[in-house]
Amino acid sequence: MYSTRRVKDLLIICQEEHRPLRGNRVQSRVFFRYVPVAYFYENDLPSQKIAAIELVESDLATLTDAAEVVGLHRNTVSQSIKTKQLLGISSAIKDDRGRKEPIHYTAEIKAHIVSLLENHPNWTDSEIAKQAAKDLKTRVSRQAVARIRVSHFEAANSLTPPSKSELMEIEAMTRRMEEQVRQCVQMSFDFENRPELKDKVEKFAQEPAPEATCAAEAKVLSQLQEGIAIPYAGLFFYHTFLSELDFCELLKEFELGKTGQYQFSEIFLSLFFGLGLRLPSIEAHKLVNPSQLGPLFGMLRSPDPITIRLWLDIMAEKNLVDSVIDKFAIKALKMGAIDPEVFFIDGHFLPYYGLSLLAKGYHTVRRQLLKGNEIYVVSDIRKRPLMFITEGCEIDFRPIIDRIADRIIGYGVDRPLLVFDRGGYGIHFFTQLSVKADFITWGKYIRDDELSSIPDKGFTVGFRFGDKCYEISEVDKEVVESADTANKEGREQRSRMKVRMIVIRTIDDNTGEEVGKRLSVFTCNRDREKWEIAYFMLNRWGKSENFFKEITAIFNFDYHPGYAINEMEEQPLFDNPKVGIIRLAIKTLQKEIRILEGEIAILQLQYQKTPKKRITSRLDKLEAKKRQKMEDKEGLERKLEELPAKVSLESLLDRPMSQCELEKKRLYDLMQIIAYHARERLVDEFRHCYNRGQDLKQILDKITNKGGYVRLIGNTLVILLDWIERRSHREAAERLCQRINSLGVTMQGRLPVRLHFAIAHSPLIGA
Repeated sequence: MYSTRRVKDLLIICQEEHRPLRGNRVQSRVFFRYVPVAYFYENDLPSQKIAAIELVESDLATLTDAAEVVGLHRNTVSQSIKTKQLLGISSAIKDDRGRKEPIHYTAEIKAHIVSLLENHPNWTDSEIAKQAAKDLKTRVSRQAVARIRVSHFEAANSLTPPSKSELMEIEAMTRRMEEQVRQCVQMSFDFENRPELKDKVEKFAQEPAPEATCAAEAKVLSQLQEGIAIPYAGLFFYHTFLSELDFCELLKEFELGKTGQYQFSEIFLSLFFGLGLRLPSIEAHKLVNPSQLGPLFGMLRSPDPITIRLWLDIMAEKNLVDSVIDKFAIKALKMGAIDPEVFFIDGHFLPYYGLSLLAKGYHTVRRQLLKGNEIYVVSDIRKRPLMFITEGCEIDFRPIIDRIADRIIGYGVDRPLLVFDRGGYGIHFFTQLSVKADFITWGKYIRDDELSSIPDKGFTVGFRFGDKCYEISEVDKEVVESADTANKEGREQRSRMKVRMIVIRTIDDNTGEEVGKRLSVFTCNRDREKWEIAYFMLNRWGKSENFFKEITAIFNFDYHPGYAINEMEEQPLFDNPKVGIIRLAIKTLQKEIRILEGEIAILQLQYQKTPKKRITSRLDKLEAKKRQKMEDKEGLERKLEELPAKVSLESLLDRPMSQCELEKKRLYDLMQIIAYHARERLVDEFRHCYNRGQDLKQILDKITNKGGYVRLIGNTLVILLDWIERRSHREAAERLCQRINSLGVTMQGRLPVRLHFAIAHSPLIGA
């Protein structure tokens, strides 16, 4: 089965798709100027809606034309587009059809059925229906009773998510409420008479107020001096680390130096505080009120997702992210945020689920090869990240380690101690790395009998790590690479090196006997004790892996703001997918033309026998149809000649890809790591205020997620957080405020005012 039709400039070719097991279905492809632009399946509502949405949003068709193409009503297409814009494509194609409330029963009948259901909960729906019909002397169906049971009882006894129609109603109601609230004037808050602040307000009021340099800053100052309620006031605590880091100084190379527009630091601060709110992506910023997020960094409004992406593109084109990462790392080392004793290097696979062809990497959780990229993070013994490198999976781990060693040395750390996994194993690589840095890694290609041959008296040191006991032995060993490896890398001489081999065995706490297999660790360091080498290597399992687990759970570390493919010219060429589609369309048109020619020939024979005007009219229509299909066929053939048989990966994408998009990922990763540091910095302070380690971070998050009032008094921005009900948590929050206030934290952004924190002694109205 095949057919063609036209809707203005759109050509629709329908073909039957053979599926032996699931049954055949009709696929319709839509062509615009003989280029395939969309497809859908007959009697398949989701695909019809998606095709209609694509045609309208790409300006290829109006609502009416798109509805005619896919065979839906215009209102259905319009409602689908509105739903997609509000709730996403999944809600637009979701079918909300299902069991509805009975509409043919009066309120008295429904009330009687509900009464029967309440008085006889063990009766079946059929028994209830029979009794109701007998009492009311009318027909009552079992299905109606079932629907009333569901609508009356299940809704009251369980929490069900709102339906799509309810969400649309909520959205419309919200818009009406916003219009009403917008006309009201916010009432000022009496800071002067609050018992929490009365001792400080007079002192702050004597300070000279900051002066505005532009109209936008004047509006912000006026708003803050009047006082405003902010639901995210607790996030001001995150300025503690930003102030110590001197965040805006890191981004001076990015700034354009023009007033009246966003600065790069403000874009980064918007991303930073979005991460503080646990927003999973840039697009999620549209879920936040910009007038409530902007004051966190001294602005009237925070930028919207489109503006953020635009400025990220501009920043990525400057290719300065490596220098900013280096400046951050140097500053973190100087301020003591990173312990330079040892550095752990670990890779984290970032899966890619798009259609583009990327080099594959190994997903350690799923244990399979997947397309994606790899981010290599350098962290200290406390799992605090120093710097990172994001690359494609086509790059080997060893060159990454070498680059990391050079950059750490550039930060002023002489001969750093690097700990990495077996992925960095290589004898020749060890000889080169040991010239400038010390390394610790797991041993490879060590026979079990060689490890077992070490006598018990050789294990002279023991220590506990976690919930296990270990004993340590040490052996000097010369490792030699294989001839195949040397030949493969183009070297005539095999590399060899003398290393310290640390052997670890596990001891049972109860019996004191050895359990499990022995492990070997290689290192070129001669100064550290053997138990220290083992301790560092065992920490790679816990500290480094826990960092990825925590930052992924909190800040959605796997998120990609944009993809790019490195070294596009080396990628293979692919079959042009449009060629196959157009050839299939030409084949379909040829079949239709042959059918039309057969019908025309039959009518011509009939006309020769009995010339009639009716036959002439039919012949003219068929000839016109044939000419139209011949024109379409010729247009497709011309287009086929223009298209190349093979195309590059860049040609398959909607827009050209560049290295700048990987830069955007690095920029976003940098903000995630700074946000992680900011939270850990607060954790360090909160440890002195709260003595329950098991829920310390949860209570800290509870405090930083509090709303409150802020007001600029003099040169100090006073943040009064809402009352905390539980006494122990409230007292811990008050101690945290005292510690942060003693640090003299300054807000980062256009308004470098000092911050002062306090906890309300009673609930704040409207906070």
